[in-house]
Amino acid sequence: MKTRAKQFLALCFAVVLSVSLLVGCAGGGDTSTPDGMLNTSLSAVKNGDLKAMAQISGEDISSSDFNDMDMGQMEKMMKALFSNVNVNATLKESNDKTATVSVKGTTGDLSSLSKEMSTELQTAVTEWATKNVDKLMNMTEEQMAKETLNVMIPILEKHVKNVTSKDVDVEIKMEKDDNGKWNVADESAADMAFILFGNSSVNDFNDILGM
Repeated sequence: MKTRAKQFLALCFAVVLSVSLLVGCAGGGDTSTPDGMLNTSLSAVKNGDLKAMAQISGEDISSSDFNDMDMGQMEKMMKALFSNVNVNATLKESNDKTATVSVKGTTGDLSSLSKEMSTELQTAVTEWATKNVDKLMNMTEEQMAKETLNVMIPILEKHVKNVTSKDVDVEIKMEKDDNGKWNVADESAADMAFILFGNSSVNDFNDILGM
């Protein structure tokens, strides 16, 4: 029952990381400056704006085998996971090709989520499966994934409120590509992970959620 859910989370993670590093196509905000690009990108992630996230990342979510209901689940999960990201990016220095953006504020350490919610999640999923054995027998993997996420999301929303808060005070290096769009430089990838996840070593949502 968890296999499909893990694939769903892997897609979420890929999109979020892509958005955080490729901010040049962000819409709905100021994209004329490096700090404007970064603020707009982070806002899209925090608000679960899937259209903006797909555009920024180049990940064709619509072509996947997830339907509109799955997208609604993804939005809820994004909003829950990144509800504690409260940062602001301001331009420190720039030239025609590179820029340094100061990002300050607070974020939530999502690496602490698995400790808080893993047992509750596993118990809830097991209880649901036990009560719905007959229903499970006729479910596709996609339907099982949706049911797993339906159980998971309320638990996630509850526990994410209690994650450890961390201060953010980092400098993000940005580079302008040949099309004139600003992107986060590779050297700042770990700092972007810290901004989003409160931990620069996070590699997978499955690890965060204890799956």
